[in-house]
Amino acid sequence: MPPLGKAGRFRRRRITLYIAISIIIVLLLLLWIENGKVVDETHVEVSQERRLFENIPQEKESILYEPLRQEEIDGIIPGNLTPFISPNGPHEGQELPHFNYTDGPYRYRNPYNPMHRTSRPCDGLLYTKGKWVYNSSKRPQYTSRGTVLGCCERGFRKEFGPDVVRNETQYEWKPDSCELVPWDEELFCRSLRGRSIMMVGDSLSDHWHASLYYLLGGEGDIYEREGTSRTRHRCRGHVICQKYYPNRINNKPVKIFFLTNQFLETNYHSFRNFLWWKDIHRYPILILNSGSWMVRPENERRRITDENYYFYMRRAASVVRRLYKGTVIWRTTFRGHPFCWQYTEPLTTPLTLNAYKEGIYERYRWYAIPARNAYTTALWKDMGAHILDVAPMTDLMPLGHMGKYHPKYESMNATDCLHYCSPGATYDQWSVLLMNLLIGNIVD
Repeated sequence: MPPLGKAGRFRRRRITLYIAISIIIVLLLLLWIENGKVVDETHVEVSQERRLFENIPQEKESILYEPLRQEEIDGIIPGNLTPFISPNGPHEGQELPHFNYTDGPYRYRNPYNPMHRTSRPCDGLLYTKGKWVYNSSKRPQYTSRGTVLGCCERGFRKEFGPDVVRNETQYEWKPDSCELVPWDEELFCRSLRGRSIMMVGDSLSDHWHASLYYLLGGEGDIYEREGTSRTRHRCRGHVICQKYYPNRINNKPVKIFFLTNQFLETNYHSFRNFLWWKDIHRYPILILNSGSWMVRPENERRRITDENYYFYMRRAASVVRRLYKGTVIWRTTFRGHPFCWQYTEPLTTPLTLNAYKEGIYERYRWYAIPARNAYTTALWKDMGAHILDVAPMTDLMPLGHMGKYHPKYESMNATDCLHYCSPGATYDQWSVLLMNLLIGNIVD
């Protein structure tokens, strides 16, 4: 074959260039299509399972709650469910909560008489209306520990020295029209009546379970050892209240147990979403929450729309309705506080909607949380759950966030105005509310 002249070589280079450009265009088109899928978050997954949830409202400004239908409950998990259904009888030393699946809405009734009430018990939602009150004599009830939960204490000590108390640990929540029983370890343990606790949710619930464990005398950095990242293992359960149940130390001790699952999904993602529904039959008290996150746990570029969120909540409620007989507590979700490091005292009124749309905070969609709370509160009340409404009081507490004390602030300029440090007013006051609910001083 004779060698190509200059014109021939030019034509060959031009053809090669055209082919390369065509390949690049095709690759860019494929990438654009894939990104389109990322933005809209697994519409295919939702569509495949929508045969069980045909009447879920479409995403719009206000999505109204519709009661679960029987086919949603019956078809939620295929296969043999026998190993995961709650046992018929109580564990030794426990009473069996009544949870009748046939008596309509508000099915759950607390089988226990109130253990302790103040002269002004908190009926209904009276405990949600109040203010944070500073108590200069108040001191943290346990030692700050851990790379993550202890970051505020380390940063504060570095800045102000070892003898100053972080003032966010000195606030207490005071309802306007009722009185809460202050934290008491023995009273909390007695209120369990030998029942173990399981919590399911995201890293905020993980922080709370660690804080509660420390309030009950636990030691060690359990969050650092367990956590919610892809590289850590799940909680194995922590023995609590041993001195109040000495006959249970070697035989089914009382425990607190946490599993990560941000949206209470029934599927598994490595170290992010555990199959929580397989463990609930072992725990007579089940505390559930779906947190403040608006993105997929396994791929944070993929967002969770309100429609997706309500789909997951209905599916979780169907799981509980199908498998569980016990005490269900739904914890509401709070909003973070944009630019939290700028605050020096608690709020007296919640932040405005515009405050949650400032700068980078708009992308977090914290402003959507009240509507989600309204929906899930209606859903879980209809499931017979107690509602532990921590959102109103937490929305008024901008102090104690990790903020600029976050471990990654210096290396990555990472600030955290959602998670709180421990000890601190927020998580510890959640435990006070939980105790008041269990002893019967909060009557829902």
